[in-house]
Amino acid sequence: MKPSARALLARYATLEAEMRSWWKTNWHEISQYVLANYDDIYDTQVQGQKKNHSKIYDTTAYQSLKLLASGLHSMLSNPSIPFFGLTTGIEELDSDEEVRDWLQKATNSMHSILNGSNFQTEIHETYVGLTGFGTAVAFIEEDKKNKVRLNTQPIYHCVIDENPEGIVDTIGHSFKWELRKIIKKFGIESLPPKFKDSTLNSSRLSEVLTVVHMVYPREDIRLFDDGAPLPGPKNMAFASVYILKDDGHILEESGYHEFPALVPRWMKLPGEKLGRSPTMDAMPDIKMANVMSRINIEAAQLSVRPPLQREDDGVNQIINYTPGAINLTRPGSKGISPINTGVNPQIGEKLLAAVHERIKQHYYLNQLQLAQNNPQMTATEVLQRTDESLRIMAPVLSRLHNELLKPLVDRLFGIMLRNNLLPPKIPSKLKDIDIQVQYSSMIARAQKAVNAETVTRVLGLMGGLIQMKPDILDNLNVDETFLYISEISGLPQKLLNGRSDTKKIREGRAEVAKQQAQMEQAQVAADVAQKSSKATA
Repeated sequence: MKPSARALLARYATLEAEMRSWWKTNWHEISQYVLANYDDIYDTQVQGQKKNHSKIYDTTAYQSLKLLASGLHSMLSNPSIPFFGLTTGIEELDSDEEVRDWLQKATNSMHSILNGSNFQTEIHETYVGLTGFGTAVAFIEEDKKNKVRLNTQPIYHCVIDENPEGIVDTIGHSFKWELRKIIKKFGIESLPPKFKDSTLNSSRLSEVLTVVHMVYPREDIRLFDDGAPLPGPKNMAFASVYILKDDGHILEESGYHEFPALVPRWMKLPGEKLGRSPTMDAMPDIKMANVMSRINIEAAQLSVRPPLQREDDGVNQIINYTPGAINLTRPGSKGISPINTGVNPQIGEKLLAAVHERIKQHYYLNQLQLAQNNPQMTATEVLQRTDESLRIMAPVLSRLHNELLKPLVDRLFGIMLRNNLLPPKIPSKLKDIDIQVQYSSMIARAQKAVNAETVTRVLGLMGGLIQMKPDILDNLNVDETFLYISEISGLPQKLLNGRSDTKKIREGRAEVAKQQAQMEQAQVAADVAQKSSKATA
């Protein structure tokens, strides 16, 4: 029993038609004015072909896009610091020493696997596609060597579909491969009969074929499959089918335990599946900047090399503009003189600077570089500006947490669990517990730092009251306050003692103090007895 290749290709064609209607027009415009290297929107790229930069006179948008993509990479998935952790979502269970220790070790193992793969190089391309086209696609595949492998694809080579909750659960990907690559991945037995006869020789191995890869929920099997699901890979939560597009031949049918693709969207309008990017919002200013830059270049040329005039003496002499050249004129003529056009390039540059500033605002550069603008700012001022900036970026960051980081961690955790890559001896207390993601990226920490600043500010205001009435501290749970500030400040858990260890330390200290007090009391009693005996003697 096989999935219906015809139905899957029809679904792919329907989703592709939705994209071609308007989205590819927008993406093509972005490639013309900003991302010239992504000019194969309509599948017309030839390898090694020179990219078309003919419409780009101003690169402010491209530079701003790169800064935003790099900023997101640094703040959301920085390789030098853990950008996520694991939690049960139950405070009492998280505080259990055995559970806490295992969650910390599992987090460290997951970060180690990610940093040992191609994740950090590929995720940057994901951020570029996201900020440029509004929707990015990255497949997370299992890899024998590096455990996991990230494969970024441009959205214009993919199609997506959502479930009723607005979550992407279906993706199609079209690509062109040489026949030899298809044989290497799927095996020669997977090919249709026409490739298995004597005509399959070395000359045909370079033949290029179009392959469509469809991934969809297995529950949709009633719509696209000719029967009940089979056990094994063909009964996983998500079906995976590779099809030769031209002849509708299925090369491979398998499946995934988790949805294998990360499909973050920058922002999404109601009723739309694909995302809209800051580049789309900035496009009017981007076009204006290109026009103004071209005009400013022309104005500068008029200032440096103005048009010339001379008397009509009936001689057609070509004027030589080479520095130090000699141009002959007739005796008595006024010679060659420039025509003053009155152009003022400085005015154009001033107007262009305002357009550049608006473009940078679309890419949140003021929010990403707030600390660099004024190094004399106090810590309080930096926190206040950080709070304001994060409020502006909060909707985007929340969507990236839900559509990029959470699916990434879920998929990675599943792969490591099935391949016995997680720390051994999973605590029995975690049985039937849904482990959740806890973000600790630089942006997440900056958001939490605002809360930490609130606590420290309140404690600072209480300083005078505490001196006047020390027992006011009885209203404060000091232990919980310390743990709260250390958590939101990103203090590594391995630096903290568990609650049971802290309890033992305090009990030991109290026992020592008790023994010392008893010794002091015994010494005082002995001294009193000695003095009494001397007095009665």
